[in-house]
Amino acid sequence: MLLQLHNSKFYSHKLLPNIIDPTNAYNVDETGFCFNKLPTRSYVSDNNIRGGFKQNKTRLSLLSGGNMAGERLKPLVIGKAKRPRAFGSRDITSLPVYYEAQDNAWVSSQIFWHWFLEHFIVEMEQRYGPDFYVYLILDNC
Repeated sequence: MLLQLHNSKFYSHKLLPNIIDPTNAYNVDETGFCFNKLPTRSYVSDNNIRGGFKQNKTRLSLLSGGNMAGERLKPLVIGKAKRPRAFGSRDITSLPVYYEAQDNAWVSSQIFWHWFLEHFIVEMEQRYGPDFYVYLILDNC
């Protein structure tokens, strides 16, 4: 029997919980935060025309996820600096997040695979033991 699913919301909310254990179904997604970006619009009258400017695209990216039972994964934060000043003398491994650095602060395939192999798989082995199976749903990949 061939089953075609066109709506991922139907699949993840209706069908999947009836097929597998909710603790074994994980969903991971990324989001970006441009923390220095100025507004693109303002309330200036036509008499007071302002000149244009180049947008500051400094950003942080966050890869977060969890399973259908509500258990969360430790998030991955991607920034530009290898050692941000805000961390001070703290050890990066003691933070409540995983941190990676890249020039444009995006989740690249290299960073994703590093997170998947070094963090996700290790976390799953700690939760379920060496012989585990989980479903990992990636949005917009």
